[in-house]
Amino acid sequence: REGGKLITRPRVINTFRNFCLDTFVVPVATVCGLRDEYAYLKPSIKGYPDGDALVAMARDGAGFKQAEFVEMAGGLMGALVLEK
Repeated sequence: REGGKLITRPRVINTFRNFCLDTFVVPVATVCGLRDEYAYLKPSIKGYPDGDALVAMARDGAGFKQAEFVEMAGGLMGALVLEK
């Protein structure tokens, strides 16, 4: 539709992740006196490579024969599975 917004899956996942960090994780950590231990998560996750980049780094940069990124929890996290 004209003028509509495309909402991509990564955008939805990032929005949900940021909501959880901002609304639950960091505030609860703050109440427990652990704010600094959790406040770094949002910028750290934002700067972390996505699954495709991790696979490329493993194959091209580290010499793994096989590399696969497996998404879990609807894309909120994942595992890099490697074979040397």
